[in-house]
Amino acid sequence: MKLNDIMQTSFTYEDFINLEELMLDTITWNLSYTTTFDFLQHFLAQGCLFSTDQILNKESWIKPGNKASQFLKSYASFFSIMCQQNHSFLQYEPMLLACGIIMAARKMIRTKDKWPTALDFICGQPQISKVKRCMNHIFEFHEEAFPEHKLQPNADLASSQGS
Repeated sequence: MKLNDIMQTSFTYEDFINLEELMLDTITWNLSYTTTFDFLQHFLAQGCLFSTDQILNKESWIKPGNKASQFLKSYASFFSIMCQQNHSFLQYEPMLLACGIIMAARKMIRTKDKWPTALDFICGQPQISKVKRCMNHIFEFHEEAFPEHKLQPNADLASSQGS
């Protein structure tokens, strides 16, 4: 079936070419785009937990183990998918949203420092106030979308790590 039949209109070949050129001019012929997911995968591959990190285990701080890293990746993946499904997150540049997702995931696994300076080297020194605002937006949207599933930092994580 032809596009003109589907649209019930008659565009000429020249019309399509002109519209295509107009769209390309609008995006300044930049056909490559780095997505939030691309940034997130890069950040996670570099490692977003560090030997200097501490995770709250009931009432004491412990070093993160493999379980913490797995939980961090799971939370980051969940938040990434959640953010992709709501237009309100389009207000953030992809890298900033990826940073907000990392900060939110670190909060969920109960790290003492939600944004250590080591993350600046991986993520390019974003403005922390903007990252925090994005993280808060993630949590607010989650509570709105899933009111019966209030997010609480993972208390079981630290006890299941076996430091």
